[in-house]
Amino acid sequence: VTGLRLGDSAAGTLAKDSAQAWTGLGLAPGTAGWFRFEGPIADAGSSDAAELYIRLDGNVATSGANLNLTSTTIAVGATQTISTFSLTEPAA
Repeated sequence: VTGLRLGDSAAGTLAKDSAQAWTGLGLAPGTAGWFRFEGPIADAGSSDAAELYIRLDGNVATSGANLNLTSTTIAVGATQTISTFSLTEPAA
């Protein structure tokens, strides 16, 4: 019902559900260049030596990145929209 939905995979790539809008408010000013995608965890970002929790990192841009924003400029309280998000898993 809630949360970020991913679409169907094709040719090793998993993308965000295009019917869902991914938005959020800026918490600190700056320029986005990197992101972290986390599963629903309760470890406060502490070390995960057992590698039990899903976390992945990627690059941010306005196009051609793992996560594309309408603008990479982040302002406090401003809405940011994630236009596209995709993960590609190599065959080998």
